[in-house]
Amino acid sequence: MTIAHAQSLVPNLNIHDAMPVEDEAWLVRLALWCTRSSPLVTPDPPNGVFIDIAGSAHLFKGEAALLQDLKTRLTAERIQTRAAVADTPGCA
Repeated sequence: MTIAHAQSLVPNLNIHDAMPVEDEAWLVRLALWCTRSSPLVTPDPPNGVFIDIAGSAHLFKGEAALLQDLKTRLTAERIQTRAAVADTPGCA
């Protein structure tokens, strides 16, 4: 979709230039922040973080509680989230 088309659909749309280097640096910082949930965390560009919680879920009383804690903390920092727990990264 072109910017003109997007603005015709959303008149007050904010447009920002892409900054891939800065975005990647921010994603690395976010991954480091997520090490509270597990020591096995890695950025998953362009806009994700992979967290292997296999050995740490019990510290939060289960996977659902760990996921909720992470989502709550990210929301408190005004970071929008979509999170999933699954047996494999592809399923998550």
